[in-house]
Amino acid sequence: MKKQKISSLLVVVMAAALLVGCGGGGEEATEEKVRIVVPDRVLTELGKDAFIKEKQEQFDELYGDEIEVEHILPYASADTNNVQNLTAVLMGNDAPAYVSVSSTVYMKDLYNMGLVADITSLVQDNEEFKKIRQNVVDSCTYSDGKIFAYPTSIEVPLLGFYNEALEGAGYDPGNFKCETWNDYYEAAKKMTTDDYTGSSLYLSEFFLWPQNWFLSNGAQVAIQNEDGTISLNYTDERVIETVEFMRKLYQEGLTNENVGSADTNAMFSLMYQKKIASFTMYPTWIDRFVDQGINPDEITLTQFPTGPSGESEPVMYVAGYVFNAKLTEAELKAALKYVSFMYSEETQNEQYQYFVNNGISDLVISCMDSVDWTAGLTDYPQQWIDIIQETIDVASDNKLNATGYSTYIAAKLPEIVEGTGDITEGMLEAEELTKKEWLDDYNANLNQ
Repeated sequence: MKKQKISSLLVVVMAAALLVGCGGGGEEATEEKVRIVVPDRVLTELGKDAFIKEKQEQFDELYGDEIEVEHILPYASADTNNVQNLTAVLMGNDAPAYVSVSSTVYMKDLYNMGLVADITSLVQDNEEFKKIRQNVVDSCTYSDGKIFAYPTSIEVPLLGFYNEALEGAGYDPGNFKCETWNDYYEAAKKMTTDDYTGSSLYLSEFFLWPQNWFLSNGAQVAIQNEDGTISLNYTDERVIETVEFMRKLYQEGLTNENVGSADTNAMFSLMYQKKIASFTMYPTWIDRFVDQGINPDEITLTQFPTGPSGESEPVMYVAGYVFNAKLTEAELKAALKYVSFMYSEETQNEQYQYFVNNGISDLVISCMDSVDWTAGLTDYPQQWIDIIQETIDVASDNKLNATGYSTYIAAKLPEIVEGTGDITEGMLEAEELTKKEWLDDYNANLNQ
């Protein structure tokens, strides 16, 4: 894979940043204490923050003679997937040793741009990394075999159904099955009443609203090529089938009126008010629902149903850290040591026990089989625990390795779903727009 070239001026700036921001600077630095900057400073010592603060202090006590850790406030985009902002953060004069990213889609973009370090050789001897589930490690491995991220947690997209809507439609929530798109269509039709809309399709559902539905039909909208470039697949039969299904739900009034809404607050408001019977449900969202007085026992979870291709793939999204390519080898090793300590098997088990002891109910799904992430989740239905675990066991990270495409396909899809024109023609227009506005430049830069 060819990486994007960086101008000579930028190289000079990066070299200066190494000397100023990361404590590097030639061979002499290897004999001194290694300094790393990490964006995870804890401001409060309440709840789980108190535990994190304690572990940070333990690390300093254990390794303070060799590693100096400077904790700074998380940067503005710490909990977002804004590649432009993260690019600026990684290239800054006092850039952190790593950044947190909640999707490997964006991690791969940063790696393609040459901003993220290859950690393959370093994690081969890292005992904590070896404990991470193989399907999670695979999601952080590029097509050239290089590992570009240290995974820290997992999220799985599922479908949530309000039990009272299921019961009103004649279903028994305890035995409810939704295995095919036809099953989902029939359920959405039966659950659509004066009180409920049967299903939800929103542009703002996590990353890109149709993504989970595409994958439930084995459809890949963007494909990573071996050379790092990206090809679009908008007019593939499985992609078209997915959009046709969405249009069917919309035209028959079985989904929310504005499928193109990007207003996250509006989306959650409809869910909280139980205006929508079925919706994309990410398990870690449950705190939002509890805050609104909604008991998890009111919601039944299922995997996304299988589309006409019969090749549905359960999906997980992996969050983790990517390390700054500007780091010296000593700094990179120090940063990796810090992260692996903070997310070690021992630390994670201690944290879950801390949650139990302090009455904290927080669903953070570990990447390690050996860690019982269900410990302390006494407020969660067993049905939830079972389906999350079942999904993780067979899921892989999504194969959509592009980010720029999302802006342009999202701009066109609501129009296509809400319209009556030819779907294939509409998707071809969306593909051409994406190529013109983003993809051609992206691929060209990779080959410079």
